[in-house]
Amino acid sequence: MAAELSLQEQNAKALARAEKETRKAQKREQVLAFAKEQLGLTGKRAKALRKLGSSYFKLDTDGLKFKGAGDKLVAVDSKQCKEFFAKKFDFLLSPQETTVEAGALDPADIALAKSGNLTAKGRVLTALNGDEAALKATLADKGNGGGKVVTPPDKSKNPFVGLRDKSGKINPAQMAKVESFIKAAGTKAATAVARSAGLRLDGSPIPEKFI
Repeated sequence: MAAELSLQEQNAKALARAEKETRKAQKREQVLAFAKEQLGLTGKRAKALRKLGSSYFKLDTDGLKFKGAGDKLVAVDSKQCKEFFAKKFDFLLSPQETTVEAGALDPADIALAKSGNLTAKGRVLTALNGDEAALKATLADKGNGGGKVVTPPDKSKNPFVGLRDKSGKINPAQMAKVESFIKAAGTKAATAVARSAGLRLDGSPIPEKFI
């Protein structure tokens, strides 16, 4: 009887482990789906988000939920959830396009702004709805800046940025962050993140012709 009970206990534990692994797999799949459907990530970047951001989710009885403020569970398609990930993991996001209405940007203002005229720069910024990143991209554009303006991701949060100083020397503190990131994301995903900033895994710049 004791042996039979022991066998039952073993079966129960095995079943519990199987259920736990199944839920883990379901959560991984749903976090990956969130990365693709809600944030527009693909390939290695989506997989990196799945690894790095899983702790911010919980697989609830009615599906995947985001742990909001105070660990309050909210829908993954909520504004709070999407804004959180867009800000925290912006280094994984592809450059965003800001569509500007035809005629909204005055070529003369752009030319003046590029020459350093602050008044014209203010007018261009107003036309771009206060989007400073779009302003920077517009003024860097060799054209007239009309149509779609590409806003680059915030590289300041990319762990590979700042890994080396101007002389090429490794920053030990940043290296620790990079090593932790590579361990969490995996080499392939980390390579994509580094490449998004024009860098190799060791923080050295990739020649422009190879980017």
